[in-house]
Amino acid sequence: MKPKKLGPPLACEGIEEGPLLTPAEASAILRVSLETLRDWRKRASRSGPSFVKVGRGVRYFTGELARYIRKRRVKVPVRKGRG
Repeated sequence: MKPKKLGPPLACEGIEEGPLLTPAEASAILRVSLETLRDWRKRASRSGPSFVKVGRGVRYFTGELARYIRKRRVKVPVRKGRG
């Protein structure tokens, strides 16, 4: 029996997300402590930004951090001037 031939390599989904950042770099961008990032990862609700496991390490895509920030933007209604 011949070994099964693999198809062409797949492009990495989300490669346009930018470089991978360490937790220290992500915490600096988000202005939260490393401990807060760790807590977010461990919560069942995963309330923090999505992350990637690379071996035993954790990394964050820059694009994912930007999306996380945009999703939490609070839009304040514009008030018309008095007078």
